[in-house]
Amino acid sequence: MDSTILENAVKKSQLAIAFLNAKGTITWVSEHFSTLTKINAEEDNNAGDIDIADLFFVDINCQEFKTAITAQHSQTIFCEPTRLNGLGLSIHLGELTAEHRIMVLSAHHDNAKKLIELETDALTGLLNRSVFEDFLNTAITLNVQLDCSIMLVDLDRFKQVNDTLGHPVGDKLLKLVAKRFRKLLGSDDRLIRIGGDEFALIFSNKMTKDTLVSLAERIITSVSKTFILQMHQINIGASIGIAMVDDSYSNYKELYRHADLALYASKSNGGSKVSLFTTDLEVSAQYRRVIENGLRRGLVKKEFRVVYQPKINVTSNKVVSIDAIVEWHSDELGKVDTRDFYPVAKDIGEINKITFWVFEQAFKETKTLLNTAILSFNLLGGELLATNFVACFNELLLKYKIKPTHVELIIPEQEFLDVRGREVANALSLLGILISISDSITGYESLRFLKRLPISRMWVHREFIYASDKSSDSLEMIRTIANIGEMLGIPVVAQDVKTADELSKLKDDVCPNIEGFSPSPLLNVKQLRNFFTSHIKLLK
Repeated sequence: MDSTILENAVKKSQLAIAFLNAKGTITWVSEHFSTLTKINAEEDNNAGDIDIADLFFVDINCQEFKTAITAQHSQTIFCEPTRLNGLGLSIHLGELTAEHRIMVLSAHHDNAKKLIELETDALTGLLNRSVFEDFLNTAITLNVQLDCSIMLVDLDRFKQVNDTLGHPVGDKLLKLVAKRFRKLLGSDDRLIRIGGDEFALIFSNKMTKDTLVSLAERIITSVSKTFILQMHQINIGASIGIAMVDDSYSNYKELYRHADLALYASKSNGGSKVSLFTTDLEVSAQYRRVIENGLRRGLVKKEFRVVYQPKINVTSNKVVSIDAIVEWHSDELGKVDTRDFYPVAKDIGEINKITFWVFEQAFKETKTLLNTAILSFNLLGGELLATNFVACFNELLLKYKIKPTHVELIIPEQEFLDVRGREVANALSLLGILISISDSITGYESLRFLKRLPISRMWVHREFIYASDKSSDSLEMIRTIANIGEMLGIPVVAQDVKTADELSKLKDDVCPNIEGFSPSPLLNVKQLRNFFTSHIKLLK
């Protein structure tokens, strides 16, 4: 083996190794030795020899200790270095050559528990992040001999469990999730809790991409099965990103970043998905960085605009609402899809600036049209958590003299599972603002909260409307949602009905309230005013 590879392997090994000269001073240490003794391997290895007395205060005379480490035979002694807060260590000493000796540290059997605690996650009993980093650095160094792959697993909807049921339930759930993971793994696989609701799995044996994806899908299936905790039925999911070691990696951070990009792709696709890292994801990450930079300049450069979609009630043929929709026309990127820039804006903290700019722009442009129609805003998730959301929104209503009853906020279902989201929705409702819920009902917790929330309407998602033209199952789903709404006393509205076929299928007994019929493409404010004028003339 190449001497450089061997040196790097020893350096990054999980063994705490040091080399000493004939005088008993340390000349080189491995990274794990550095972790235990608090010596910085990079700095101290380059700074010259380290005297052993600077490293340990031992329970025997220092001169006797120096005599022991320069002795021409192997031996094991015990000390309690003050740098390690009394953690007892066995020091194994051996001769390499006449001029060089080796020192290997290990936990003394009486204190091994302390060392285990340094490597163990206190909640789940799994290995912790420090072990994850040490092992991957070793694996990458030895990639010519060791096949390795990693999975990053992030739990979907776990935050909602903490918010609705409390952190003690969340902690118990994490323990149960860890148990389900263990049942699917082999004896050589390493299961690690990175932190929060994120886990990592390391596979040091050769596994094909198909095998890894198959295992990841089984993990998702297992985690998605209902948990029962304190009489609560809890449904979560898991998103997974996979990366495989090859000779292109120089450190674990790059491997982790690639697995994290794959994980982000899984979550961006709706969660409960598996993604393998590919160079395409790197390209997507670069595009995301361009979007980040562009978003920060977009409002200043006036690249955003509000367009409008009037909605017709098919019974009265009147315009009952106007959807206000934001578009971003970047000088650099052209028109950017909302699905591309919105999650990025949310992640980098720009979403509140954009959202309140849309509110103000729409109030300013449409206030003369709101005597007979409601102005609707579709929130995409996360906006309600903004500081002083209610106060800032009310300030805009007063500024432009908009009646709260002429404004509707259509809020994603998951927002109501967050305690703060529910509090803000209630406060907005007390102002008189109409609160509607978008997306289908997905679980027991959603139904539990619906009865206690000030919901004016439930909207059936566009994807069901579109699919109803092709599948009777979608029609049944819409009928089921409508029935749930009727039982709860909440009108259910079909959203974005665009074609005559869609209209005819829904008009009968499937979903009686079809206020979402869209008679025109998206309009700017001038086109919207013209539309209102011509539509009123048509009704007359």
